[in-house]
Amino acid sequence: AVVSTQSTGINAEYGVVEFNGPSAPHYPAQLRLVSSHRLLLSVHGAALTHSAFLRQPAAVFELYDAGEDLCYRRFAALFGIHYHTIERRNVKVVYPKDRQQRKWVTPKEGNYTLDIGSVLAGVKRLMDLLDLPKHEEL
Repeated sequence: AVVSTQSTGINAEYGVVEFNGPSAPHYPAQLRLVSSHRLLLSVHGAALTHSAFLRQPAAVFELYDAGEDLCYRRFAALFGIHYHTIERRNVKVVYPKDRQQRKWVTPKEGNYTLDIGSVLAGVKRLMDLLDLPKHEEL
């Protein structure tokens, strides 16, 4: 697929790979795939540890930190990887209906909607930081 938008100047190819579920590639194949790229976009979760295998210089874009703003930011810093996430004011979290009945509900348990402008601006920022051509596969 090709993403193109005039507002952010991005014209880049990208792919979507699910790292869990029955159709997910085996772990060695996941690492081979990640190690051939320099930019990883993901929601908050264990798959962000794959960023340790990105080709350097590299960047990770955590689409939403789920209220744990230091978790993968620190992880990326350990590996010298640039980190970016969307500001919380640009994320809408919808919590489960039974939230009031439970003692503890975290943002990870909600569904969230991201501001597309913030996503595209973040991608452009990281592509510029890594000096990636706008046509390089993400």
